[in-house]
Amino acid sequence: MNDFLNAIGFSEIKNRKQLDNILEHAKNNYEINYQHKEGDIVKEERIKYYGNGYGIRLCGEIDEEGKFRTENFFPFIESDTISGEFNVDVIPRNDSVAYLGVCEDKRNGATILFRFVEGMDKNLGVPRYNERYNNARVYFSGLSNAGMIILPIAKSVMDNSIATVKKFKRNNLIEKAMAGNQEAIESLTLDDIDLLSSLQSRIQTEDVLSIVNTTFLPFGFENDQYLVIGEINECEKTVNTMTGDEVFVLNVVANETPITISINRNDLVGEPAVGRRFKGVVWLQGSLDI
Repeated sequence: MNDFLNAIGFSEIKNRKQLDNILEHAKNNYEINYQHKEGDIVKEERIKYYGNGYGIRLCGEIDEEGKFRTENFFPFIESDTISGEFNVDVIPRNDSVAYLGVCEDKRNGATILFRFVEGMDKNLGVPRYNERYNNARVYFSGLSNAGMIILPIAKSVMDNSIATVKKFKRNNLIEKAMAGNQEAIESLTLDDIDLLSSLQSRIQTEDVLSIVNTTFLPFGFENDQYLVIGEINECEKTVNTMTGDEVFVLNVVANETPITISINRNDLVGEPAVGRRFKGVVWLQGSLDI
């Protein structure tokens, strides 16, 4: 995911030499490292931070001369906000040595795929194929290369109260439907038909962003990228310590799911602030606490 280096403040990478210089800097100036042995091979992961919670992770092995050889790397951002408790399955990515987490959000019935931020560290250990972690606390984060700030939808206290009650009832129906309750499945189907009819009517006279308050949907061909629209709960302007690029770190709640997002100031249209909404495509990452 070289493209997302921009999201953590590396916006001036024009060629392979510049990229190699950054990776060499991360390799030689790492702050944390983890090792484990696979037979006679020593695997190692090195972590270099370039801002508040974001940086580059290098994965590789120690050669016969005792030198670290990089096999894979990726930019990351960490989160300290719990997004929810899920049963998480571990599967390998087809195009790299990375692992994906797969979990089902019982609040809305959606299946979520994300790239593991950690590899060997914390209490996850080395992820294994087809491993399941039950009731794991998940901390979602993500990198974005293009986003915009949009105003919130004006709502009264009464509107928020009604929405909360409807949300509770719908989440209860989803939970029953996932357990196989036929009556709940039929009720949800009828609700979706009514919602579609309402949307088709409103879209004739209203802007879509005044109708859709929040969304968290898969985007494009990559199975761990999502279109996110959500309210900003926290907003911090940081600076990449190597390049000086300004990077915004936003805590966004999309479909009841908190996500910590980093985006380069140059790629963000508008001025972020608490209470406003963020809209953008995010490469979803996640960390587990089991």
